[in-house]
Amino acid sequence: NDTASMYLPNMKNVDLHAFRWSPYNDAGLFRFNSNVPETAEYVKEITPNNYLLNAAEYLNGRVYGFTATYNSVPAQFVVLDTATWAPVTAVATAVYVMDMAYDYATSTMYAIGIMDSEVDLLIVDTQNGNCTKVAALQQGFHTLACNTAGTLYAIADDGNLYTIDKLTGEPTVVGNTGVKDILYIQTMAYDHNTGRMFWVHDGNETAGELYEIMPQTAEARPMGTVMFDGYPTCMIGMYIPYQHITSSVETITNASGKKLNAWFNADGNIEVNLPASSAKTATVDVVTLAGAIVASTSQATAHAVIPVSLPAGVYIVRAVLGDGTQLAAKVQK
Repeated sequence: NDTASMYLPNMKNVDLHAFRWSPYNDAGLFRFNSNVPETAEYVKEITPNNYLLNAAEYLNGRVYGFTATYNSVPAQFVVLDTATWAPVTAVATAVYVMDMAYDYATSTMYAIGIMDSEVDLLIVDTQNGNCTKVAALQQGFHTLACNTAGTLYAIADDGNLYTIDKLTGEPTVVGNTGVKDILYIQTMAYDHNTGRMFWVHDGNETAGELYEIMPQTAEARPMGTVMFDGYPTCMIGMYIPYQHITSSVETITNASGKKLNAWFNADGNIEVNLPASSAKTATVDVVTLAGAIVASTSQATAHAVIPVSLPAGVYIVRAVLGDGTQLAAKVQK
């Protein structure tokens, strides 16, 4: 007898989002429950500039993704406004990307894709889609996810869950998921709100199988199947909306009541707000706790962005206003 098993969840439902991949029609955004993916809702057809999304990731209210033709010829890097789903950025690309994951620990967008006729770990510039090769991967990886602490996870065509070293691309086996028949259209996502990880699996004989993956053991718990018009369906670019607190800020207010606000943004740069009454140019420095200046700028407006590339840690942002007033704020990346 043919038998099938499914994990009957007794856990809080997670609202998942992903994009249906189809070369024919109805390619676009779906929402589905982690506990009952069979009730998936088709939200909207999304084919940016008439191409198919093949990888995507959510970040700060926008979706960053890569598109291709129906026969997998790379097309564009796109940034989608989630209010209108219109592309606010669209840049031609020669890289075929299979899955993406944003690392909040280092403010870095990672991807798995094919750059030099091999599967590579890539860093994606979220401004223009330029891909930098970190390393060639020794396995046929198809999914990518990143937890809040910055650990990269990937599933290969051998059914194993791996962690991926972000500097060398070296994979380390966590364990076997027990899932076989893995095609190249897959997607995995880490829910930063709950600490859970999900995978939509596609194979030659099945599609849309939703699993919850245990990051410590690689156990794959079957949650059901994403359905559309009564049939299992392929999904890419799965994500869970998340608002990351990018910095903890301690503002130091001077005796006159003026204060400086500063924080790390999603791109890893420092944004600074000076008192609105500051009409003259201010000097702003970013300083380590040891006192070393790591960035400096002159600011003539109330708001400015200071481009930096800094490791995780605590920094002091200090400003001297045009009238000599000194302000400071502590920021943590």
